[in-house]
Amino acid sequence: MNAPRVLHLEPGQAIVEIGPALVVVLQRIQTVATSRALLAATRERGRRPPAPVVYVIEPFLGLPAADARHVLLDVSREADRTYSALGMIVLGGPLQVAAARAFVIGLRLATGTRMPFEVFASLAAAPPWIRRLDPAFPATETFVTGVQAIQKRVSGQK
Repeated sequence: MNAPRVLHLEPGQAIVEIGPALVVVLQRIQTVATSRALLAATRERGRRPPAPVVYVIEPFLGLPAADARHVLLDVSREADRTYSALGMIVLGGPLQVAAARAFVIGLRLATGTRMPFEVFASLAAAPPWIRRLDPAFPATETFVTGVQAIQKRVSGQK
C-alpha cells in the first residue's frame, strides 16, 4: 500500500492521497475554504488515472453538518468529470446513518449524479484502506485524535 501523502492540511481538515484515492477528513471548518481546497486537489488529481475516490468522514450527530453538505453538493456537481465514487462515514448511531443515507439519496436526485455513493456506520465498517490511513487512527480512537495524528506526522512531531 502506498504511504499517505497529505495534499491539504489545516486545523480540522485533511485531504490525504492514498494510492488511487483521496480521503477528505472534515471537522467543522469554513465551508468555502473546504470546497475550494477539495475541488482544487481533485481537479489536480483527476488529471491522472484512475479517478479518485473521495470519502467525507463526518463525526457529528444528526444530518451531515453544514460544511459536509456543502462539500458533498460541490463534489456531486463535478462527479462525472472528476470522481469515480464518493462516500461518507458517519460516526454515530443507526438514526444518524439513516439520516445521512436519506440526505445522499436527495443529493443524487437533485444533482442527477449516477456516481456510486456509500454510507458507512463507522470506521470499522469502512473499506480497509481507510482504516489503515494512519497507524495512529484506528477505529477505537476518536475522530479528533485521528486528525491530530495526521497533523503531527506531517509536521514531523512524535
